[in-house]
Amino acid sequence: MSSPITIENKEKADSTIFILHGLGDTGKGWVDVANIITEKFPKTKVILPTAPTRAVTANMGMEMPAWFDIYGFSETSKRDDDGIKKSSEILNKLIEEEVSKSKKIIIGGFSQGGVIALYTALFLTKVKLDGVIGLSCFVPVSKEKPQEILENNKETPFIICHGDSDSLIPLNWAERSAKFLQANDLDVKFNVYKNLPHGISEQVIDDVLNWLSKIL
Repeated sequence: MSSPITIENKEKADSTIFILHGLGDTGKGWVDVANIITEKFPKTKVILPTAPTRAVTANMGMEMPAWFDIYGFSETSKRDDDGIKKSSEILNKLIEEEVSKSKKIIIGGFSQGGVIALYTALFLTKVKLDGVIGLSCFVPVSKEKPQEILENNKETPFIICHGDSDSLIPLNWAERSAKFLQANDLDVKFNVYKNLPHGISEQVIDDVLNWLSKIL
């Protein structure tokens, strides 16, 4: 795994945001978004990790940056829970390295990266986070044995943004995720975007920036 990219202004940062990319992408693919964030919040740095390269079953075994394997894109497809946990442990290690440097830590991601951010916040890290961002993703609740949400992030605000035209991760997966968070009394803002496919838009970025402004 290559070293993460760090985007920051000349001002000394006292807050950190981690953004994890989607399948086949790298941290470099999110530099433009990171620059928008640091321009609006000059005392915040953005860290952009890149996933390890691995064979992805659903893509004919092609090797690419991936936070976990994908066996298929249907409701009944097997899920790589071990891969999700291992990548969450990678993110958690990066978070722990920032604890002594930052007053506030926010984690988020797109697609696969959002899955890792949500899993880490809910089920793995012992760090008290200040916010969690999930873009075009879902909460990977175990199909066999539902996990208990960790106490340290039960008061952490979440924002989930999803397009109603997403053909890779259907909207109902995100709706179930939002309901799961709400059922556990978590603070979640759930935004649905008309005609948005699997991706982000200017409106998504604006909504996330507005949400961040209440935290940073």
